[in-house]
Amino acid sequence: MSVRLSTSDVDGHDGFAYWRDAICRHIVELTARAAGPSSDRFVGEIVRSIVDRLHVDTVTADAHEVVRTARLISRADTDDLFLTLLVQGEGVFEQDDRRAVLDQPGDFVLIDSARPYRGRLGDRSRQIVVRVPRDRLAAWLPGVAAATGVTVTGTSGVGALASGLLRSLPLYGEKAESVAPVSGSVLDLVAAALHDRVGGDVDVRSVRAAHLARARSFIRGHLADRGLTPAVIADGINISQRYLYALLEADGTSPGRWLLEERLARAHALLVDPRWAGRTVSEIALGVGFAHPSHFTRTFKARYGITPRERRVGT
Repeated sequence: MSVRLSTSDVDGHDGFAYWRDAICRHIVELTARAAGPSSDRFVGEIVRSIVDRLHVDTVTADAHEVVRTARLISRADTDDLFLTLLVQGEGVFEQDDRRAVLDQPGDFVLIDSARPYRGRLGDRSRQIVVRVPRDRLAAWLPGVAAATGVTVTGTSGVGALASGLLRSLPLYGEKAESVAPVSGSVLDLVAAALHDRVGGDVDVRSVRAAHLARARSFIRGHLADRGLTPAVIADGINISQRYLYALLEADGTSPGRWLLEERLARAHALLVDPRWAGRTVSEIALGVGFAHPSHFTRTFKARYGITPRERRVGT
């Protein structure tokens, strides 16, 4: 579920002051100033959600500048990392004597809230800001300190894969149903893109993980399609069917088993979600791609040890 904070909801107040306070309360404490003609006409909006334990904010605003100072850092109780992805407009971020210029939609930068930085956003910019706990990203990218303040292009290579997933996160936040785990795929692709940018060639494991993340994302977006086959999945992510089988065989599974597990996991999540209490078991089964409710019941019991109705009653 998303929460919206907007200067349009404030009457008789300085719009920029309201927006700046919202940034400080909900994202990270900063000093800021409007770069346009008048702060009282400043227009800004934050739409925030939590997606698989990642805090995701879509920030749309008039021209402004922000600074994270040493004084603000000294009194902070968190040292999270932030991924800032440009959706619209342009921006420049400076940290650790490095300068990231974001001038194409999809470009992103990693910023460390525990060290000073400065950012400048042009008129009517839109960013997706993803808060990532330091220890979680460091587990994927040990050299995280060398990766801050550099531009990662979202138009080619692993950066394009990471950018595409980051841009989709706000859509997950708008969904009424339970969100499937995505943070592992996000961290793996972001780490691979940053490693590619500052640390040389991406290793085979990261490239493989990127393809798997794309396959998983494609499957989850098409679960209701009963015609979803390995050939359709492979074609949907622009790899060969043979390579798709090879990727999953290395994990001890196959496209068919993977698809079945995803459908069962989605159905299980919906069965225990009170927002879906008004839907019948058959409706849920058909909605996640099972052709016959009876087949769904048998498969669900084989996987979880209880029937779908027993699972619902036990919630």
